[in-house]
Amino acid sequence: MNVFEKLVGQTLVAVVSEEGNSGLRFLDATLGIYAPSEGSPLNTVVGQFVVEVNHVEEKYLEIRFSGGSCIRVVLTPSVQTGPEAYSLHLSGGPIVVG
Repeated sequence: MNVFEKLVGQTLVAVVSEEGNSGLRFLDATLGIYAPSEGSPLNTVVGQFVVEVNHVEEKYLEIRFSGGSCIRVVLTPSVQTGPEAYSLHLSGGPIVVG
């Protein structure tokens, strides 16, 4: 199983934004976003659950939600502003940084 698939079925319970970074808090995981993102405004997906996650190395991390919303984190190296684009912290599991 792809580590990102562990987000499928998780409900987004909160969004935290500060200084160009965002954090998505799920019931059993937290996803920090440090790269540009596209798609639905983050605050509109709170309360929805993840139905699909697609990760394409050095291209994007895409999260689709139950209400039809989608968030895409841009992973293209040319648009990165720091050493990492995201960090995924799974409850009782690994921390994945990309």
